Amino acid sequence: MSLLNRPSDGFHSNLVVIYKLLLLEKKLSREKIKSLCSPPTAIDSNYLGDTIKSLNRWTQLGLFVESDGEVSINPIVPKKDLRIERLPSVARGFVLKSENNDKLFDKEGSLSADFTRMQAWSLTQDVWEYDQTSDVEVNLRLNKQTKDNSIFQQNDTRWSGFKAWSQFLGFAWTPPFPKAKIEPDPTEAIRDVLHDAFNEEDTLDALSLIKRLSEYLPVLDGGRYRRMVEDLLGESEGEYSWRPLPVGQLSTSLSRALIRLREDGTLHFEDRDDSEHRLSLTGRGRIVLATVTHISFKGGIS
Repeated sequence: MSLLNRPSDGFHSNLVVIYKLLLLEKKLSREKIKSLCSPPTAIDSNYLGDTIKSLNRWTQLGLFVESDGEVSINPIVPKKDLRIERLPSVARGFVLKSENNDKLFDKEGSLSADFTRMQAWSLTQDVWEYDQTSDVEVNLRLNKQTKDNSIFQQNDTRWSGFKAWSQFLGFAWTPPFPKAKIEPDPTEAIRDVLHDAFNEEDTLDALSLIKRLSEYLPVLDGGRYRRMVEDLLGESEGEYSWRPLPVGQLSTSLSRALIRLREDGTLHFEDRDDSEHRLSLTGRGRIVLATVTHISFKGGIS
């Protein structure tokens, strides 16, 4: 079982259709969902099973529940999130749940762990130095950075799955050129949890905010999954190497996201001389772009 093997476990496009259908109908049988989402007159017969594969996977992850032969959206999903535009946020919450990642480094029975560990690894990489363009390129880095890369190893199918889910869940985007490249960038995932992270406070010291973000998004700097993945990485030199940053210096992926949120007016940075809560934002060549002690939330989430 996995999330990245889309031919076996479904595509995010199938998830969108199923979620939208259940928002409208509330409860439906599996056969009814299949007939409405994958009508044989409209879809190639090879893809008729994709709807059920997606339904199975997301029922296992907890987004959907099945009772008395009918499927519905899990009632733990907040009412405010019962909108199709909130699906990436809802899905991300289930993907990162502890019970879906208990076996973070297991190759089998991992539920969403294959995505989580790859996402954590992707965000450790220097976004200015490394181009994540293919499974071949990624495996070269994994071979250099880990003693046993088999728990991370990608093939073309799984890498395509990772790229699709990473973008859908707000951790990356793909530039116009080259199309094969993925840019690790958790801006949208962070934007989505800022309201909860600030918890009605206007300003937080930088260390507290990063800690709260890592609790909501544990693939970020300091998060539980991120720490577990970094513990497997070996510091090395040369091509495809990985080196940890100094204490108090944020990764390039997190720095990029925070700067983007500052530039669009969502966040405001301060560097107070009398504060000990100082963090550094990292740019190209590992240089310190700015230091910050306090961050204010200037935007809202509808």
